[in-house]
Amino acid sequence: MWSKMAEVHLFSLSAPEEDFLCLLPLGWCFILIVLFPDAPSLWRVARLDTRLDPAERAAWLLWYRRCIQKHLYVFGQDRRFLSKNPSFSGSVETLLAAFPDADIIACSRDPEDLVASQLSALLPGLEAAGFPRMPEGLQRQLIELLQHYYDHLDRAARAHPDRLVLIDNGDLRHRLKPALEGALTALRRPIDEPLRRALEDIGRRAGDKRSAHRYRLEDFGLDSADIHRLFSRAYARWRFNESGPVLQ
Repeated sequence: MWSKMAEVHLFSLSAPEEDFLCLLPLGWCFILIVLFPDAPSLWRVARLDTRLDPAERAAWLLWYRRCIQKHLYVFGQDRRFLSKNPSFSGSVETLLAAFPDADIIACSRDPEDLVASQLSALLPGLEAAGFPRMPEGLQRQLIELLQHYYDHLDRAARAHPDRLVLIDNGDLRHRLKPALEGALTALRRPIDEPLRRALEDIGRRAGDKRSAHRYRLEDFGLDSADIHRLFSRAYARWRFNESGPVLQ
């Protein structure tokens, strides 16, 4: 089971991108959905901007902010904190308001790839929790959540063009340097020479990376027509292709 999870994504409390695990003590870390797929609080926090009341959002932010403060106290106040997690897609408005010096780079991906990938990624965890297959109700709610993420990020990007930019997930592999340089320029963030060299180096290595994660829409009773129907608003807003999503 652990080997299957590692093929998808290796979780570790010390991994750079796992700051959302600090929300576990509150019971508001969305990964808990594999244990409690019917927990209303998890589905609400996944849509934090629109479903949590002000007091709940304040409690969430207080905890999260203090966790970041402790991290920076240990590793240095001269550094910029980088958080990477798609489960924060429903929290972008709250995060932008709470951290006025923060910017967000959001990755957009063709729903045909995203849906199968996200559903498949949860299967090892569900299996470990005693679910032999993806529960039908959970699959439906996950797809509805992904629909919300596309719509919510689109609205937020248009409302905050100088603080939130969308780039194509495929560009991180095939065009990493120009994609990130374009995003940082849109966010008015300086790009010094060490950063340019680092982007060039990472970009060269990104093209050779191959994931062991394999998935198919058919494994979940879906096909291309289903995805285009369910995500019609995303396809109306974006034209996805190999060179990235193009605004229509």
